[in-house]
Amino acid sequence: MRKSVLIVTLAFLSSYVLLGQELPECGSTIVQESELEDNTLFQRRLFNLESRLIVGRTNGMELRDGEICVIPVVVHVLHVGENIGNGSNISDAQVQSALVALNEDFRKIEGTNGDGNGADVGIEFCLALRDPDGNSTNGIIRSDASSIPSYLDEGIGVGQGSGADEVTVKSFSVWPKDDYLNIWIVNEIEDNDGGSGIQGFAYFPFNSVKDGVTLLHNSFGTIGNLKNYTDMNRTTSHEVGHFLGLYHTFQNSTDCDETNCETQGDRVCDTPVTVINSSCSSPACSGTQQIENYMDYTGQTCKNMFTEGQKVRMRFTLFEERGSLLESLGCVPVSENDASVSSVNYPTGSLCSGNIFPEVTITNYGGQDLTSLEIQHSVDNGAIESFDWSGNLAPGASELVTLPLVSVGAEPIYFMQTRLLQMEELTNTQVMMLPSQDFL
Repeated sequence: MRKSVLIVTLAFLSSYVLLGQELPECGSTIVQESELEDNTLFQRRLFNLESRLIVGRTNGMELRDGEICVIPVVVHVLHVGENIGNGSNISDAQVQSALVALNEDFRKIEGTNGDGNGADVGIEFCLALRDPDGNSTNGIIRSDASSIPSYLDEGIGVGQGSGADEVTVKSFSVWPKDDYLNIWIVNEIEDNDGGSGIQGFAYFPFNSVKDGVTLLHNSFGTIGNLKNYTDMNRTTSHEVGHFLGLYHTFQNSTDCDETNCETQGDRVCDTPVTVINSSCSSPACSGTQQIENYMDYTGQTCKNMFTEGQKVRMRFTLFEERGSLLESLGCVPVSENDASVSSVNYPTGSLCSGNIFPEVTITNYGGQDLTSLEIQHSVDNGAIESFDWSGNLAPGASELVTLPLVSVGAEPIYFMQTRLLQMEELTNTQVMMLPSQDFL
């Protein structure tokens, strides 16, 4: 796959103003300031991006208007040993809800996300259907990261934060940044002062394992393990905005004045100059304000827009700095018809007697909707039982399925195998076998 090429020029430094906020909800300011202080290549790359944007606005830039750009996403759920759906080990459904909401925020299509304010950015995101080795995937990678020093108790550190080392955590589970947007879901984020108010952070494009989006498990998605003020997925949209080159709307602003919108503030001319807005009803600066902008600090209920200028900046950043994502095969299914049992959800622990209804998650890894499946299972290596499922499972989607009643005797049982097949006559259908699972 083609790699993006960067021409590095002069050094660039910028100071970030937090205006006295002890616990900023976004850690991007902190991590990027740290890189600007210590990483000369990051300084030069950022300066180069800003210089080309100014030239592009003056001379016209190729933004391929009308083209819908699709970015493959892999979500690394870095839990600490919980069962799926508990704590930081968020469910597939929660992950999928985040991608649905993210696409609604970036695509202002009639009937989605509020009143239609703002720009249709023309960028979509798909959970990866193909992994770096060319195998089928649902784009959700689960890893027990409790063995990483400090991660169990403190999560990931931001800047000089006391949590686990960022490079160590992200290296634990990462896919090639040229082909995928890596999103890491973590149990906690510790800032420089040992605080835990940060909901997520992201980087402008640069060559590091750090590059991507990091989010708290309870600020990602619209259903599942969420806080009541982060259950609209606006944190994800905000951080992906940073990933695509957007600053906060209040970037470097200490007052309500701005003399050059291309080089000051957020460097976007159709976002009014502002300091941090935290209220949906009382703008920090008088005059026309955009308390609805995703890149401000207002509450989630009033955020519903990117501007046309932000759209230009994001598409330019995507084409110029992250263009290899658009050539990735991550969103191309390995086969049009490809499905599997992706996990056994119940039983998962000790079970010696009683009647149970086993639960499994099925995932469509193919490129077509699945409407009927046969799930075969056996107990204690006995006769294979079949269960016919019917419904409508879109590509990349998962569903929890409850199997028929199983009676468990006095002896321990083994849920020996579970497999999923297409009921119709299909070609190139992949069948995956689950390994034996002991329930002693």
